[in-house]
Amino acid sequence: MDAVNGMDLLKQQIAEKKIGSLYLFYGNEAYLIDTYHARLKKSLLAPEDELMNLDELDKPSARTIMDCAETFPLMVDRRLVIVQDSGLFMLKGKSEGEEDAPQESADVQELASFFENVPETTVLVFIETNVDKRSRTYKALEKNGLVVEFKTLDQDDLAKWIAIEARRRGLRIDKLTASYLIGAVGTDMSVLQTEMNKLFSYKEGTGLIQREDIDKVITPSLETDIFKLLNAIGSHKAKDAFRIYRNMVITGESEHMIFAMTRRQIDLLYKTAVYQREGYRADQIAEQMKLRSFMVTRNLQQASRFSFPKLKEAMEETLRFDVGIKSGTITPGRAMELLIARYGSRMAEK
Repeated sequence: MDAVNGMDLLKQQIAEKKIGSLYLFYGNEAYLIDTYHARLKKSLLAPEDELMNLDELDKPSARTIMDCAETFPLMVDRRLVIVQDSGLFMLKGKSEGEEDAPQESADVQELASFFENVPETTVLVFIETNVDKRSRTYKALEKNGLVVEFKTLDQDDLAKWIAIEARRRGLRIDKLTASYLIGAVGTDMSVLQTEMNKLFSYKEGTGLIQREDIDKVITPSLETDIFKLLNAIGSHKAKDAFRIYRNMVITGESEHMIFAMTRRQIDLLYKTAVYQREGYRADQIAEQMKLRSFMVTRNLQQASRFSFPKLKEAMEETLRFDVGIKSGTITPGRAMELLIARYGSRMAEK
């Protein structure tokens, strides 16, 4: 099956209770993998049937997987075998760019052959961190089962997801407000779900969710606070920047982490500005820097608050401060104060 269409087909199979016998879940969105793993389990087995009909294997051998998959279910129609991080979909001892696959072990070859005849009474699910599409096992599973790649959602898809979750709770949230929530919390779906639950409980029975509701209820992520801090610095609002910094410290954020995240963001802004000066479009910058497109757009907007020479100077300054912190000649708190004072005032551009 085509991995691109795997998600839609998986949703359809679960909804129609037409579950296949063989699946591979992989990708970098752990929340979605956990969600569909749970939905698949719920659609197949009642909690009281799991003890005798559910095997959850962590890094098992190919032989163990096949033995479990060939075990007949007890008192139910099908048993479920879930394999976590087997590593059996990766090629070992292969150089980057090498065309021909190396000789794979006999048990891997046997497992690939087994995929052609998984018993109809078994649902075999592999959940892998990494896969190699050139491996024999991947090709065999793709041919005989369903491959689903769980990619990180972009901002538009995250906003749609938030709107759907709100509707399930009898609430409404428009796209701009959902994007504001993402900006406040970050893009980690697990964290978003936690903060959404708080927000939905607060707004239960009231209808529309607005930005002020988010400001009242949601705990901003450190990344969001760092972004606000640099916006204040770039806008020459040193007092606002100091207030944001002090609030982070008061609420328990580590000064070391605040400095590290500030340095990282300044470095991202500088690199983004360099690519822009070289004529790269936002989508090309996203590809080069391995960032989501909306993050690059946001960084371009923030970088425009600084002159290029000052951005470069700030990047070099944070590097010097980092060396000083590690050698003990300056504290991260003092480094942050100097950064805000030097680049957050109107004098910074002179």
